[in-house]
Amino acid sequence: MSQGSGAGSEHELALLTDAAIGVLADPTVTDDPILLNLDDVPASVLKNGIIESAQAIGLSVEDANMLASVANSSGPAPQIAEILLAQLKRNEQLNEEIAETYRRRSELMVVDPITIGAAALLLCILRIRRLKLSKSGLDISFDPLKADMVKALLDWLKGQP
Repeated sequence: MSQGSGAGSEHELALLTDAAIGVLADPTVTDDPILLNLDDVPASVLKNGIIESAQAIGLSVEDANMLASVANSSGPAPQIAEILLAQLKRNEQLNEEIAETYRRRSELMVVDPITIGAAALLLCILRIRRLKLSKSGLDISFDPLKADMVKALLDWLKGQP
């Protein structure tokens, strides 16, 4: 799609988003209780988590609130997911891990996902400092990637009418 996520449909985008969340919020990667239970987290908790996490990495209150608006906004969710996925995929190892998780999950997916978890993906990105995946040997310092991802999303949000 437009931001280079490689997604061809909303269904595929939802599966890619879910795969990325699965990689970032895997119990072998994080012990963060919010990230481990994203399926059960209400939008208000996602929103507050995004605000707190964004401010913790140095964003202004205004920018943190702008990012958090995605937690309650389904309209731009596909574009937000595309921007975040495109930024994640800039790292070759992470791209491969997401692609493999996507492949495995798409083979198992029976129910078409309706809601795209863009807010959940954003929260994962904001909260993770270092990503270590033992099965693939992936070890990435997430802070440099995080800044680019947040900038890409804020640039897009600020350009919206």
